[in-house]
Amino acid sequence: MSEDPLKDQIITAVKAVTGRVEAIDAVMKEIDEFDGSLGARGTRCEIEAGMGFVTVDGDGRLVRVRLNPDSLETGDAFKLGSRVLEAIAAARRRALSARDAHIDKLARKMWQ
Repeated sequence: MSEDPLKDQIITAVKAVTGRVEAIDAVMKEIDEFDGSLGARGTRCEIEAGMGFVTVDGDGRLVRVRLNPDSLETGDAFKLGSRVLEAIAAARRRALSARDAHIDKLARKMWQ
């Protein structure tokens, strides 16, 4: 401790702020790494009635639609369009929910 109490308070405050900035920097690095890996992550959702599956990336963008040709020979083939759209919407919700949960976790970590 110095003989100047104000100086001591300022030094203590600067150390606290520096520690918080370092913690924020570490979390921001994790967020950048997570964002960079979003494209590699995939969420798959089955299309109703065994018609196939859809896959979206971590941002919820459609990556793949794979159809089961055998299911198209059934009487439900006319429902294919709506079922594919429902599966895409479900996969997108799951992917975005997982992404948001991870970002929330990192944000909480930043303020601990």
